[in-house]
Formats: sequence, structure tokens, C-alpha cells
Amino acid sequence: MDNRFELFSGLVNSAYKSLQKLKRMNMERFGLSGAHTNCLYRLLEAEDTGLSQRDLMELEQMDKAQVSRVLKDLEKKGYVTTKGTAGYKAAYVLTEDGRDIAFQVRKLVDTYLVRIGESMSEERRKTFYEAFELVVADLEAAIQDME
Repeated sequence: MDNRFELFSGLVNSAYKSLQKLKRMNMERFGLSGAHTNCLYRLLEAEDTGLSQRDLMELEQMDKAQVSRVLKDLEKKGYVTTKGTAGYKAAYVLTEDGRDIAFQVRKLVDTYLVRIGESMSEERRKTFYEAFELVVADLEAAIQDME
């Protein structure tokens, strides 16, 4: 395939832009941005222990400043609070209002996950994700080689 780079880059960019737009469009009803989607979702999954800023940075591959802004926004809206120590190592947990919003976000995500790839069989979807994980691992290995 002569245009493999163009095809791959174009598809990844298009998928990313579409995903960002979906998140943005759905989060507007809550007065939140797409970046809030992932943090709310992750905090809901870690409901018992909470997550630190570093945890969210690593899980979402967001920079420190963005995670800090998102958490401050969520805290200001009363959706998260800290558990235990304050500061960078503090564990953030959802408040009751935050859990309500996060459950709504999870419901939206689940709806779109059903919609995305509904034209694929379960076997094909599994193969796609396995292949995509390999691509990501190869990209990360290429970065390691260059560093």
C-alpha cells in the first residue's frame, strides 16, 4: 500500500477529531468540556480509592496543567473533592453530584460505544482492538528507540 502513512494518519486524525466533537457536544449540556468526560469516567471507575492528579495524567495521557484545570473545574462545580492529604498527591473522589453526572456520562459513553462499530461483528471488533493495541505499542517502541 503506497499511501499507508497518509491513510493511517488521516484515519487516526479523523477518528480523534470525531471523538473530541462527540465528547464536546455531549458535555455541553453539563457545562463541561470533552476533557472532563475522561476524568469523570476514570473517577467513577476508581470510586472507592479515588485518583491523584498523577494517576489521571498517566491514565489519560494528559499534561499536568490540563489535569489540574479539569480537576479545579470539577471541584468548583462541586463534582469532586479531595480525600486525605491536600496537594498534588491528594486522591480526588466524586461527590454525590459528581457521581450523578459521571453515571450520565457513562451512559452516554456506553451508548456511543454500541453505535461505534455496530457494523462489525464481535469477532471483527476484537481483532480491531487487538491490532490497534499492537500499533500503539509499536509507536511507543519507536519513540523509545528515538529517545
